[in-house]
Amino acid sequence: MTVTTYINASDYNTLDKDLTKVDDSVTVILKDDTDIIRPTLIFSGNMDMDFNYVYIAELNRYYFVRSKSLAQQRY
Repeated sequence: MTVTTYINASDYNTLDKDLTKVDDSVTVILKDDTDIIRPTLIFSGNMDMDFNYVYIAELNRYYFVRSKSLAQQRY
């Protein structure tokens, strides 16, 4: 799955978000027990982890990143 990562300088309830693109296309895996409302994504590889907003093209949806954690070279 491909996602685009952003830094969002707007509040979560703002319609016209102030977005700055971080990475154009990052390959991620959806965790097994997840849903479309609050998906859990697994990022791997070397990438800039300074983002708080993602767009998932396959789902045609934007999401705020609530938290990030590192385990076994994956975020």
